[in-house]
Amino acid sequence: MILAYHQLYDPYHCVFRMTAILNYFQRRCEIDTLRILDFFIIFQHLIPEVRWTRELRAEMKRHGLDKPHAPYVKLPGKKPLFRELSQIQNIALSHMVGRYLLDKDEFMDGIALLREKPGSQLGDKLDVFINDKSSILSFFSAIAQSIPARGTDGLKDRTGLMEFRYDAV
Repeated sequence: MILAYHQLYDPYHCVFRMTAILNYFQRRCEIDTLRILDFFIIFQHLIPEVRWTRELRAEMKRHGLDKPHAPYVKLPGKKPLFRELSQIQNIALSHMVGRYLLDKDEFMDGIALLREKPGSQLGDKLDVFINDKSSILSFFSAIAQSIPARGTDGLKDRTGLMEFRYDAV
């Protein structure tokens, strides 16, 4: 039997990815949006399958995300993958709140807010990660500015990853 590492199952890498996304978004993001963006950091090849607006499709092409590399392994559908990742994300978010990385009151209101900028050692690694993922993070910025997370035609609806019908909008 071969044991293989995948960042999907690593809660510490999830903390790192979410911290990078929050750092890129000026330390604040809605939790549902953060979860979905974290999913697409790992599974970039699924980005073209989303029902984007015409403007976001053009933005996706501009950043070269319309023709991603195929994964090396056969993966299940995006919903089962997201369900598996959600368990890891819950652990990571709980850890971030418990370590006072995220503001607890904002978290209870559905917002992930980094309490302070990461230290220099972690900050340097985040900068490298952010530079490496600059095209996808720039695309995420366009998403966050143009599509709300909730409701019909929101990010949850368009991606098909989360239930949206019972959202208070």
